[in-house]
Amino acid sequence: MSGISSSVNEVGLRPRLRVSVLVVIALAVGFATLLMSNDAAAAGPPVAVEDKFSGGGTKELESHTPNKDVVGNGWTEVVGDWEVSKNHANEITGERTPYITIIDSTFYNFDLNVDITYPGNSEVGLVFRFHDEDNWFGLIYNGKQLEIWRTVDGEKKVLDRSNYKWTKGETHTLNLSVQDDLIEGSIDGTEAKIDKSDLKLQFNSRVGLYFLRDNETRFEDFKVSNLGSPSSQSTISFPSASSSILFDNFAGSGSLSGHAPDIAPTSTAWSIANGLWDLSAGTVRETSAFSGDARAFVDPGTNDVDIYAEIEYQGSGLAGIVYRYQDESNWYMSWYDGKNLASGSNSEDFLFVS
Repeated sequence: MSGISSSVNEVGLRPRLRVSVLVVIALAVGFATLLMSNDAAAAGPPVAVEDKFSGGGTKELESHTPNKDVVGNGWTEVVGDWEVSKNHANEITGERTPYITIIDSTFYNFDLNVDITYPGNSEVGLVFRFHDEDNWFGLIYNGKQLEIWRTVDGEKKVLDRSNYKWTKGETHTLNLSVQDDLIEGSIDGTEAKIDKSDLKLQFNSRVGLYFLRDNETRFEDFKVSNLGSPSSQSTISFPSASSSILFDNFAGSGSLSGHAPDIAPTSTAWSIANGLWDLSAGTVRETSAFSGDARAFVDPGTNDVDIYAEIEYQGSGLAGIVYRYQDESNWYMSWYDGKNLASGSNSEDFLFVS
């Protein structure tokens, strides 16, 4: 994104991007996967990840396969050396440093439960809305209290806490529920209940395990139930297909290049500026892991229109909409980078969209 001037505001993930467009509508993604669809999310809270840390023997956590993982990316060790042994996971170096491991699937609203055997004199818990080592939320037991943490640019703030006596060697279930801007945590579902609403919470990202000090901490029966998209999304009124000048449900399969929208003012079709864009089951995604900004575009045949697109952010890179596209040297874009929604251009001219 070098050369792009921009302005930034902190907002929730999966925003409705409403922009004025001239010449060409386009989609863009840099270092990320972009999904677009008009289909509603499946009903119910399906289990997205479940890991009993079984399989026999001892192995590195990153080489271990969870019992269920709908995305299938498994675990990533952010800090420390984690292993799986005898139906539990733990970190084995034991230095006095915070350690984090995450499951490489992204969630917005979810329930997360894990059984923890507490060794005493340690901090143990869950990380969520994990962006990087300096930006994440946590549900952490610190030896005396269960706390909700928010870490932004490396600075930690405790949002809520409740006293609890966790006896050394006992196993309890840590419960976390995240719904839009609301965090709810407890131990065994009824003890040390805490909650906090935080607008900074509203983005889609990864979840995982945290501990500090004693590597005898054991994590067992990790389970994430996906509760879906933001509740507010259901209140967004998308234009009907019949009232749209250009509408595309991305049906079919194969390359997006040459694909004709369901409704278009002329016999127009999608073009690819760079990257590899593929259609699949009512979505379009960039699949090449292109090391730059990948763009595809289509001409709406008129000026000054509103764009509505459903975008599922995959946890890293940029995803958004390009507009006023003339050529590869002249365009504007509104994008999400994992923390903020921003708009700008690849020239000194600047456009901001709130």
